Amino acid sequence: MNRIRASYVFFLFFALLIGVTSCFPGVELPVGSMEIYQYSSEEVQPGIEGLKVELDIVQGELLLSGGGEVLLEGAASTNVKEWAPRVTSATEGTQGSISVRQLSQSAGEGAKNKWDYKLTKSVPVDLDVSFGAGMGILNLQDVKLSSCSASIGAGELTVDLTGMRAESFSVDVDAGAGEAILIFPKDVGVRADVSRGIGSIDANGLTKVDGVYINPEAKDSEVVIDVKVTVGVGQVTLSVK
Repeated sequence: MNRIRASYVFFLFFALLIGVTSCFPGVELPVGSMEIYQYSSEEVQPGIEGLKVELDIVQGELLLSGGGEVLLEGAASTNVKEWAPRVTSATEGTQGSISVRQLSQSAGEGAKNKWDYKLTKSVPVDLDVSFGAGMGILNLQDVKLSSCSASIGAGELTVDLTGMRAESFSVDVDAGAGEAILIFPKDVGVRADVSRGIGSIDANGLTKVDGVYINPEAKDSEVVIDVKVTVGVGQVTLSVK
């Protein structure tokens, strides 16, 4: 009987705890001192033919570049302990994967969060970036891209895809309420299919033909970047360079 009563009391306490926490969904994470979290993956192994990279940052600053000697390396610095990046990696056959994520909960006043990573220069990459709020720059000139996708909440994200492109690839951007700036190389074809709500689109060096933004090289180039852009109330700028 006492065991049943104890179990009932524990269940009641647990139910009340859930109820209380659900009433305060906006509780912010505490801000403390700055910490730096270094990461360097293993060297590129023979036989790896492709890499899937996922970056999920809740808010702050994001800088991603290419030209790295290993699959992924860099550091994150934050003064919110719970925002320490969680890195997972795996290899299956000829494909590798790396995921860098952090707790998707807001923090108090004075919270700082900065990611600075470098991607491999030698393996084709499928890149998937989820960016909540803040400012991000993806300098992907030296990255062999198989695909690139980005989801933006209320932040500003610049994606520089210029550089020597020998292979076609796809780009998928959901700008939401944020601002996306996409820069394409001028010597390959670009086709951008844009869906928007009340947001705005600026296209420099591209012409809208049959509802699709294209550059002059799109008709004859063997290398084509196929772009899909969705914008809600945000802003998207497309340009060639």
